[in-house]
Parts: sequence; structure tokens; C-alpha cells
Amino acid sequence: MVNITNNPLKVLYWNANGVRLKIPEMKTLVLKEEIDVVLLNETHLKNFNSFILNIPGYVLYHTERTFGAKGGTAVLIKQTIDHMEIKKMPRNIEATTVKINHENKDIVSTIV
Repeated sequence: MVNITNNPLKVLYWNANGVRLKIPEMKTLVLKEEIDVVLLNETHLKNFNSFILNIPGYVLYHTERTFGAKGGTAVLIKQTIDHMEIKKMPRNIEATTVKINHENKDIVSTIV
């Protein structure tokens, strides 16, 4: 990992291929490694309840697949990080996007 700032963000990308049964493992990893931003795709969550992916100290953003099976994206980000969710994409684009302000620089992160 190249350290280009004094305080680098720790980002975890995970193609979950169905996150429901992997949530305990994911929570343990995120908390143990002190991950700042989690990008998940293929969550396979329908009729989403935010409690399912609740990790204390993190904010959750999620996009469900509106057609067919599987799909779904999510971003978990530490509450202490200055950020905002970017407007949802059109219905035919399954993505979750956040803008992070880190060390006075904007970082836009999208999980598709």
C-alpha cells in the first residue's frame, strides 16, 4: 500500500455473492482491521432492512436490484468520516455512490 497522505483511508471491496450468511465474518473483519469504507456488491438482499448490515459506528447506504434475482450494492462508512450519499442512479443502473471529504479532498466512490 502506498501512503500518499498522513492519514490514509482503509477501503475494503468485497464481492459478497450473497452477504446474509457472511455478515458475522464481515463485521469481525471490518472492526478488527479498522476499515474506513466498505464497498459491497452482489449483496443479494431484497426487501432490505438496514438492521441486517448494521455495524456500530458505521453509516449504511444500499441499492437493491429492482429486477431479477441476486444483485444489490452497499457502502458502509465510518460515522466520523465527512461524507454524503450521491443521488441514486437511474433505475436500470444498480450502484451506490458516496462522496468522501478526506484531508480537504473529495473522493467519489461508486460500487456497481
